[in-house]
Amino acid sequence: MASSNVTKSAAQWVIHDAKAGFDGLELETKGIPSLGPHDVLVKMKAASLNFRVLFILTGSYPFLVPTTDGAGEVVAIGPQVKQFKEGDKDNGSIITGLGGVLGGALREYGVFHEQGLVLKPGQYVLVQGTGGVSIFALQFAKAAGAFVVATSSSADKAKFPKEQRADVLTNYGETPNWGEEARKHTPNSSSFGRIVEIGGPHTLLQSLAAIKFGGIISLIRFSLFRVCTVRGILVGSRDMVLGMGAAVEVNVIKPVVDKKIFGFKEAKDAYLYQWEQKHIEITAVPQSTNHNIVNLSKVVIKINE
Repeated sequence: MASSNVTKSAAQWVIHDAKAGFDGLELETKGIPSLGPHDVLVKMKAASLNFRVLFILTGSYPFLVPTTDGAGEVVAIGPQVKQFKEGDKDNGSIITGLGGVLGGALREYGVFHEQGLVLKPGQYVLVQGTGGVSIFALQFAKAAGAFVVATSSSADKAKFPKEQRADVLTNYGETPNWGEEARKHTPNSSSFGRIVEIGGPHTLLQSLAAIKFGGIISLIRFSLFRVCTVRGILVGSRDMVLGMGAAVEVNVIKPVVDKKIFGFKEAKDAYLYQWEQKHIEITAVPQSTNHNIVNLSKVVIKINE
């Protein structure tokens, strides 16, 4: 439950003008929102910077509280919260979208849902072309009960996926941005859970435009000679973070933090420090190796003492 002595407002850094660079980052005071049933109020202790935030500062994320990574202390919880209690030390970075579509950690207090969101793979499949591999993939997808969008280069070739019960046909010859077009056929344009990619460099950008977060693009033929798995990741699930924490404790792993620690009101200086790569130290090693060691350390901003 919410404590009566919890502050009603707190300072936070917000990107008001994403095109103004570091000058678009402003310190403001905002009221703390009421806690929902599963929300947790965290008194932030520190936030660490990463290069993704620097791209946001020069991109198109206005009115955003930046930073993905942060840690703090739980000071209030919603009535149905099961996994936290007041006084717990919290790692806010388990929340997918933090510092992106959701406000991040560069603030004195933040309200977060107790459980980070975990995306499930969808049952919407996109197959490319009308060749044997694509038709087979279409057949298997329909056998599994999936909704399938198939692409073709002409109306004549479209008859093959149509005969195999493709739900939607898209002519990539007439629609260069067929990835975006195909997405419109998924619920709320939420994109595809699986894509069978056969074109390689010529079609991969469209596949990336059509895939959902956490989706799978299967590269066929000569697209990937090493037959390896390429997986994009934002943040892991809560269970993954707990497992990582256990590994850190057992192996006595010490985070590498830059020797310069910034105060909360020095956030702009911290971002400029990282932008200029002053947190990167290059150490020379014996000439026989002809290499340098690049040592990258985290830039940290202390928030509440």
